[in-house]
Amino acid sequence: MPTYLVTYLRSNPTTTYWRLSMQGSTFSEVSIDTVKQLPVLVPTPEEQENISSHLSRAIQSLHKLLIEAKLAIDLLNERRSALISAAVTGKIEVRAFAKADAA
Repeated sequence: MPTYLVTYLRSNPTTTYWRLSMQGSTFSEVSIDTVKQLPVLVPTPEEQENISSHLSRAIQSLHKLLIEAKLAIDLLNERRSALISAAVTGKIEVRAFAKADAA
């Protein structure tokens, strides 16, 4: 139940509810009455475990994708720097590419 409840309270609909319910001009807060009015869906313990497990696997998958994307971006930036360096030092001819683009 704790994992399910934490995930539920961090979900987009719930955070939107908190944001829309905040009061105060200098310090935003949510009243106890607002907290009491928050609808909380409480599925069976088995369903809660299934939901938590599914979300955990999905989050792990997304985390792996983020790491892969960052590695790819780093590699592409490194290759871009090497290409620029090679063009500036004259190690590769770039005028042929400029003529092909103009045509």
